[in-house]
Amino acid sequence: QAMIALDTIVYCKQFSGPVSADAVTNGTGSWSVIQGTGTLANALSNTTTVNGLAIGTNKLVWSVSSPSCGTTYDTLVVIVWPLPSVAAVQDTLLACSPVGLFVNGNVPQFGIGTWSNNSGIIFEDVNAPVTAVSNLNGGNHMLVWTISSGTCPSNSDTMILVSPNMANANFPDTTLCIADFP
Repeated sequence: QAMIALDTIVYCKQFSGPVSADAVTNGTGSWSVIQGTGTLANALSNTTTVNGLAIGTNKLVWSVSSPSCGTTYDTLVVIVWPLPSVAAVQDTLLACSPVGLFVNGNVPQFGIGTWSNNSGIIFEDVNAPVTAVSNLNGGNHMLVWTISSGTCPSNSDTMILVSPNMANANFPDTTLCIADFP
């Protein structure tokens, strides 16, 4: 019977590796690639190496044929993640107004970007490279654009968002006229 103990293998930018199935006790076994790419060092051995894997999902089948049991199959999935793109944002952004502000990160060629911060800022879309921000209080804020790709190490770049403190005049009995100020 065709049996693979580990049914999924995940790599980060590694395009070859060992594959293994239970030893054949009755009949003959062979590996074949049914999705993606891969070349098997010895397709007739239950333990061998697959080379030339493609980024994404690759599927290999271990089939065992015997006169008494026919043919049985088991599938092995090998996922290859690409390294994430290098995250990049501008170093400092001065916010002249707490409304209508957008932040910009680079568009990842590989991976998914995610915004985070240390001060309660709300991102309209945390995964969009360009997104509006709100809940902006006065002071310096650290915004981080992180790009991740599967099991590969992620990378980040940090932006300092400087938001000026805004004065509020909330006195119902006070009137301020701009003509009175120099």
